[in-house]
Amino acid sequence: MSECNRHQLPDGISFREGVLKEPLACVVRGVYLYAPTVHSGDTAVFAAPGAIGLFVLQLFVAAGVHVIVLGPEADGRCRALAGQLVTSQIVSVSTVDPVPLVADAVR
Repeated sequence: MSECNRHQLPDGISFREGVLKEPLACVVRGVYLYAPTVHSGDTAVFAAPGAIGLFVLQLFVAAGVHVIVLGPEADGRCRALAGQLVTSQIVSVSTVDPVPLVADAVR
């Protein structure tokens, strides 16, 4: 690996925490530097977000965006994480039709 691509983790940051540095940097760069298109009061819908989507979700919540997370009932882990991140709404697409809910939220 090239020297310019290596970064020393600060004291107090574990390897487990440090491994998230690069994906989080990509998300921050994409959301805030290249395409700052979300504003407080906007609504964003996430369909079964993975790790990167949960990073974006956190940035949107911090920016004051109303967030709706859609996911199947079986994806309890993702839904639990989204709930811990102070998501505005978490919708189980296994039991609720999200189309009217999302349509109403974006009006």
